[in-house]
Amino acid sequence: MVDRIVKEGLTLHSSDAFLKGLIDYAGLFPPARLPLRDAVKNYATYVNNADYWMLGSFVNPAFDLHELDEYVSLFTKDKPLSISTLGRKGKNEQETLEFLKEDLGAVESFRERHGERVVLNFFELPLSSLNLSTRYLSEIGELMAQHKLSCYCELPIQSQESSWKSGLAEVLRSIAKQNESTGHLLGIKLRTGGIRADLIPPLEVVAAFIHGGKAYKIPAKFTAGLHHPIRMFRDEVQTKMHGFLNVFTAALMANAHNLNESSILEILSDEKSKGFAFKRDRLVWNDLDVSTEMIKKLRRKLLCSYGSCSFDEPREELKALNIIERS
Repeated sequence: MVDRIVKEGLTLHSSDAFLKGLIDYAGLFPPARLPLRDAVKNYATYVNNADYWMLGSFVNPAFDLHELDEYVSLFTKDKPLSISTLGRKGKNEQETLEFLKEDLGAVESFRERHGERVVLNFFELPLSSLNLSTRYLSEIGELMAQHKLSCYCELPIQSQESSWKSGLAEVLRSIAKQNESTGHLLGIKLRTGGIRADLIPPLEVVAAFIHGGKAYKIPAKFTAGLHHPIRMFRDEVQTKMHGFLNVFTAALMANAHNLNESSILEILSDEKSKGFAFKRDRLVWNDLDVSTEMIKKLRRKLLCSYGSCSFDEPREELKALNIIERS
C-alpha cells in the first residue's frame, strides 16, 4: 500500500507526514500497566530505534514526575525524554484548579532539575464535567500560557446519557470562544477505548468529537484503545475496537473536505484496509484524498497524537498491512 517510506533528506511521503510523532507511549497505563522502570527504559530504547520518527511523548502523571528523576540520565539533549504529563481530575472546578496549580509546580521543578535532557510541552487535563464556566476555562488557559504548555482537555462524554451530544456541543463552543478571545489555544482529548467493552465509545461519539473539533478548529488528541490500525472485533473486549488509521484518516478528510458526521462515520466504520492507500503525494480513502502537504499542516495544527500502552503493536500491524515498508 505504500510506495516507500521517506528517509531523512528525501521527498516527504504521505505516510511519513501521517505517522510522524503519532504514537505517545503510555506503557504505565492499562492494559500494559508496566512498572515505571520498565516503561521508561522502553521509551529510551524507542528513542534510539529506527522507527523513532513515529514516537511521540512519554505519558506520565504530573504528580509523579519526581519518580522519573533517576532515569533522566538515559536521555540526552539530542535524544531527550519528551513528556506529555497528566493532570488530576477534581470533583469540581475549584478542586481541579487546586490540583492543577500543584501539578504545574511539579512540572516547573522537573524542568529546572533536568534542563535540556527533558522536553515537557504537553499537559492533559481530565475535566470533571462538560458544563464549564468561562472563568474556569480562562484560568486554565492563563496557567498553561504562563507555563508554556499545550493543554488538551479530556472530555468526560457519557454516551449512555441522552444529553451527551448537546453537552459536547456546548463545551466545544465554550473552548472555541476561550481560544478566540485569548489566543492561547486549549485542545480537546477523547478517550477512545479501554480494557472493557463499556469503555469504548460508540462510533457516533467519535464522529461527533471529530466533527466538532473540525467545525471549531480545536486541536485534538486521542487516547486508549487505538492499538490497531483498522477497526476490528477483538476477543479480549468482546466488541469492536476503533482503528487509529480510521480515526486519523477520518479527521484529516473531515478537515480537508468539510465532511459531515455521516461521512466521518463511514471512514470510522471501515473494517477493510484496502480502502486506505498511502501514495507518495497523498493519502487516499476510497474516492477521497488529502495531500501530503495538507496532512503536514493538519497534524501540526489540529491533530496531535494518540496515547498507546504499546509502541510495538501498532508498528508491527502497520508493517503487516504494508503501510510501512519493511527494513
